[in-house]
Amino acid sequence: MGGVSGAARAAVAVVAWLCALGVLALVLVAALVDLGTAERLASVAGAATGLVGLVLAVNDLRSSDTEPPPDDALIAQEVAAYAEQVLQSHGPLGLKAPDPSQNGEHSEVELLAVFVPPRLRADPPPVELPRELRKRLESRSGMLPPGEFPPGLDEESLEQVRRAYRERRPVESLEVLTDPQQSRVVLLGDPGAGKSTLARYLALALTSEAVPEPLAGLAGRVPVIVELRRYADERRRDRSFEDYLDELSTLERMSVPRGVQDVLLREGRAIVVFDGLDELFDPRVRAETERRIAAFAGRYPDVRIVVTSRVIGYRRPVLDKAGFRHYMIQDLTMSQIEEFAERWYTVVCPGEPELAARLHLLLERAVADAHPGPRWLATQLLARYWPEREDVRLLTLDRMTADPSSTNRRNALNWAAWLGEAAPDTQETVRSVALADASPRVRITALRVLAFGWPRSPATTGFLRERAERDEDERARAVASWALTTADAYAALPDHAS
Repeated sequence: MGGVSGAARAAVAVVAWLCALGVLALVLVAALVDLGTAERLASVAGAATGLVGLVLAVNDLRSSDTEPPPDDALIAQEVAAYAEQVLQSHGPLGLKAPDPSQNGEHSEVELLAVFVPPRLRADPPPVELPRELRKRLESRSGMLPPGEFPPGLDEESLEQVRRAYRERRPVESLEVLTDPQQSRVVLLGDPGAGKSTLARYLALALTSEAVPEPLAGLAGRVPVIVELRRYADERRRDRSFEDYLDELSTLERMSVPRGVQDVLLREGRAIVVFDGLDELFDPRVRAETERRIAAFAGRYPDVRIVVTSRVIGYRRPVLDKAGFRHYMIQDLTMSQIEEFAERWYTVVCPGEPELAARLHLLLERAVADAHPGPRWLATQLLARYWPEREDVRLLTLDRMTADPSSTNRRNALNWAAWLGEAAPDTQETVRSVALADASPRVRITALRVLAFGWPRSPATTGFLRERAERDEDERARAVASWALTTADAYAALPDHAS
């Protein structure tokens, strides 16, 4: 942009102020030599007036030479560049689809090609319940014998929860996100339910050349994702969200430049997703981040804001008071699973419709009783559909321990929980990863997988207890403590199979 740079303007201002102070000092010294002389006093007054004029002129120079706001052409240019980076970063699902006909691999599956939007249930009760128990309460015969109540809950409390689930029917997630009356939304969900996947889909769909019809009401809004785990790092947590987005733009092109960002936020032409509130394990940091999100929403009343979090550990009061509506992400229905499977095998088996149809049917049977979030469906295509195959077992174990990509190691850990009895050495390998992997994120993923994969295993609970007490990493200790509590809660459920 034209004009003097900010650093040059600052230097001019400093020099001008120093000169003015120096001249004023000289004038005052001269005046003290002969205070009785009227002419001297007049000269002091004249000099002071001149100095005031000089200072005002410098201030005028600083204010008049600032960069003008970006015009529509520049905004469009920067948004287009950002959209390219979004496609590169969020486009691939993160999995290479196996080729059933050749026992090989295809290229990455694209998220936009297979995504099926989940449904939501409005205003879930502010009671933390494991997924299995919620499913029982939602069913028609969801009664629990008195001895099976979770600690701290009684029949009256559970009846309130049961009524809440039955009275609030599921709604389409994209309808909620485009509803003009719901510009503040919190999406709650279990691990693997699709919270981050939905955030990525939003970013991809709204930066595409042709916005999908269900999201047409958001066309023209620029989506940005704030990964709260990264934002709350000790090096960044004292910065504003605006500064953090500016840093993302500068270092990764995963946002727009500050000038463009300011216009989009001020004019309500953005949708900001704060992803992963549950990943802030320090309660003080999490509470402070909630307050900052509420303040951010207050600064930009026309910006649509979405917050995602797991159910366990989430506290509603702060965002409730800020006007946020709460929704629970629901498991995919059988019709949605069928749609996902059809899309998946259309990509995996191009030009082979008969094979795609046969595998489609087998996949439906394999995942009908599994945890059917969109991300989990994709990862289960290996571990859930072919768990007995030796190459799948070896691939999973190899990727979780030796793959150079920490993302691939984390994906393999998520697969591992579904191998079960087909891979009896898996649990031990996951524990070794949680203990020794070089990436803190991989170690933390391994701790979570242990909690959900083997909650009744004495080896798992003993390991988690030891990590909660002795791990050198403070965050890992916090996650291990959380995982131990979660494993105990899941293990206490009746008819739970580890």
